[in-house]
Amino acid sequence: MTRLSRFLGFRYLASLLLFFLLFSSLFLLVELFELRRYVADAKTALLLGTYLRYRLPFLAVFSAPIATLVAALAVTAWRNHFHEIVAARACGISPFQIAAGPIVFSILLTLLLLAGTEWVVPAQAEKADFIKTVRLKKLAPPEEVFYDIAFTLSDSSYALAQRFSPNTGVLESLTLLTVNASHTRVEKRISIPRLDYHIQERIWISPEGKSYPLPSPEYIALVCTAGNFRPLSEQPVEAVRLSDLFRDYTTIRTLEETLPPSDRLERQKSVRLARISTKLAFPLAVPFLTLLGAALGMKKSRGRTLAHAVSAGLAATLAFILLTDLTFSVAELIASSPLLRFTSGLIPWTAPLLVSLTSLNFSRRC
Repeated sequence: MTRLSRFLGFRYLASLLLFFLLFSSLFLLVELFELRRYVADAKTALLLGTYLRYRLPFLAVFSAPIATLVAALAVTAWRNHFHEIVAARACGISPFQIAAGPIVFSILLTLLLLAGTEWVVPAQAEKADFIKTVRLKKLAPPEEVFYDIAFTLSDSSYALAQRFSPNTGVLESLTLLTVNASHTRVEKRISIPRLDYHIQERIWISPEGKSYPLPSPEYIALVCTAGNFRPLSEQPVEAVRLSDLFRDYTTIRTLEETLPPSDRLERQKSVRLARISTKLAFPLAVPFLTLLGAALGMKKSRGRTLAHAVSAGLAATLAFILLTDLTFSVAELIASSPLLRFTSGLIPWTAPLLVSLTSLNFSRRC
C-alpha cells in the first residue's frame, strides 16, 4: 500500500464518519417527520423518542453504503482538485493502488455491517416495529403464525396442524391421532378443518359447534414442534436474523426430503432464500460502492468542477437505493410464483452486480 493510498484511507475514514452521521441524521428526521402526526402529548412524544432510539441501528446500517460512496468520491475528488491524483498516475500508480486505503476500510465496514445485521439490528428493529405499529399507530399487533406443527396430547394421542395462530386462537387442518401402546399403528384418526379457541369457556370449538378438550394456545405455542415456520412476509427484513434464515432454509430442505411435494414449503424456502440474498447483498456492495466513488472522484478533471463529481455520486447513490429497494420487493413477490421462484435468490444481487461492474469499468478508464 503506497503512502498516498494510506493518506487517502485515513482521510476517507474521517469523511466516512462525517457523512455517516449526516445521512443517519437525515433518515432520522424523515422518520420523525413521518410520525409527527401521532404525537398528541408528552407520553406519545416519549414513545416517539424511544422508537427513534430503537430505529437508529437500522438507519445507521442503511446509511453506511451511501456514506461510503460519497466519502470516497469527496476525498478523491478533492485530492484530484489539487492534481495529486494526476501526479500519482504520472508516477505509474494505478487507480486500484490509489484507492487501496479506502477499500481496506470499506471491507472492515462490511464485516461490521454483517455483524450488526445479525446481532444488533434485528432485536432493535422488532422493538421499534412494535412501538410504531401498536403504541403509536394503535394498530393490532402482527399475527404470529406457526406452520406444520405437532404436539403431544397424551402418551398415545398426538395432534398435527397445518396452521396455528396463538394470537387469534385458531387451528387449521387439524388431525388428531391415537396410536397403540407400542406406537406402531394408528388406531384412530380424526380430521378437523378448523378449531377456534373460546377464551371464556377455555375450550376449542369447531364451526359445527362441537367442542374439543385441547390445551390452551399459550401451551401449544410452547410445546409444538416440527416445521414451526413463521410467515416472514409479516416481518420487516431487518428484524430477521441471518442465522435464523439459514436454519429455517436447512430445515425446510430436510422436510422436503421426507414429506410429499408441497407448494407452501417451496414458497417458504424461496422467500427465505430471497431474504438471505437481501441480507448479504446490501453489506457486500460496500467495497464496490467505495471503488465506484473513488473512480468518479478521479475522473473529476478536464474542466469539470467538484460539484459535477458530487452530483454524479449522489445520482449514483439514489439509483442504487431505488434499485436495491425494487429488487428486494420483486424477489419476495416472485417467490410466490411457482414458475419464477427459482430466480428469487438471484434478483437481490442485481444492484451490487451493476455497482461492481460499473466501478471496475470506471476504474479501468481512469
